[in-house]
Amino acid sequence: VPVYATGAYGYDYARVADVGPTYDNCDDGEFRNQISIRPQDNGEWRRLIEGPEPNPEVLAYWWPAAWWGPYVVVWHNEH
Repeated sequence: VPVYATGAYGYDYARVADVGPTYDNCDDGEFRNQISIRPQDNGEWRRLIEGPEPNPEVLAYWWPAAWWGPYVVVWHNEH
């Protein structure tokens, strides 16, 4: 995941989520599934799996609506 779309650059991976017919016109990357791998203080690693979620890589796909970019920012700030 590009650095502008993550707080864990180098440990953050994503792929386009298949959201099916739930969201019209959202099949080109608007949603993603994410996995973050984080080092812990005890030397072990922890993985976090999330999704589907609005894809913060907003420069990588066409927005389904004009308000999509601000919506993605708000969504990720609140979740």
